[in-house]
Amino acid sequence: GLKIRGEYILINHFCVYLHMSKSKRGTSFGKRIRDRWATFRILLRKCEIIIEVLDARDLESTRIRQLEHWAGRERLIKIANKIDLIGNKALQLIDRKEYLPISSKSDHKNKERKKIIDAILARGRERPRVLVVGYPNVGKSTIINLLAGREVARAMPIAGTTTNIQWIRLPHDILLIDSPGVFPEDEERGELLRKGAINIDGLGNF
Repeated sequence: GLKIRGEYILINHFCVYLHMSKSKRGTSFGKRIRDRWATFRILLRKCEIIIEVLDARDLESTRIRQLEHWAGRERLIKIANKIDLIGNKALQLIDRKEYLPISSKSDHKNKERKKIIDAILARGRERPRVLVVGYPNVGKSTIINLLAGREVARAMPIAGTTTNIQWIRLPHDILLIDSPGVFPEDEERGELLRKGAINIDGLGNF
C-alpha cells in the first residue's frame, strides 16, 4: 500500500523522501526542479498507470516527452484537457487514438469522469496506482476533482498551486496520486512563462 509519514512516502514498504514537500528559502530554482524529478522517477516506477494531463490548446508544447518515454505506451493515458476552450474544428483534429479529449468543467461531469475511469480500467490492472502528472496550470487539479466527484485538490489559475503529493481513493480500488507540476529541467523560463507553467509572483512555489 501507500502511506505518508511526515515527509516520507511509503509505497509497498519502499520509502521515498518527498523532495518536493517544501521549498526551502534560498534553494535555487534549478535545484528544486531536479529534486522534483528525482521523486517523480521513483513514483513512476511504482505506479501501474500514468495520466499525463495536457492543454488541448497547446498539445505538443505541453507534452513531457522524457516522462512519456519512462512511462511507456502501455501505462500512459494522455488527456487533452480544456477542450471547452477550443473550437469545434480544433477539437475534430485531435487524434482520439492518442489523446482522450476531456472538459473537466463540462456540464456532463459524470460522462467525462466515466471516460477517464474506463480508460484506466481498460489497462486491465487490479487495484491500480495512478499517477497524475503534467505541466503546472494544465488543469491537473480539476481533473483530480472531476474523478473524485468533489473538491480534493486546490484548483487555481496560478502555476505552482499544488506543492505536495496527495492520494485519493476512487471506485474500483483505484488509488489516484496527485503531484506538483513538472517540466523539462532545461526548458527556458521565457517559454515556461508563455505556457503559464510558472508565474513571476509565484516562482517561490518551484
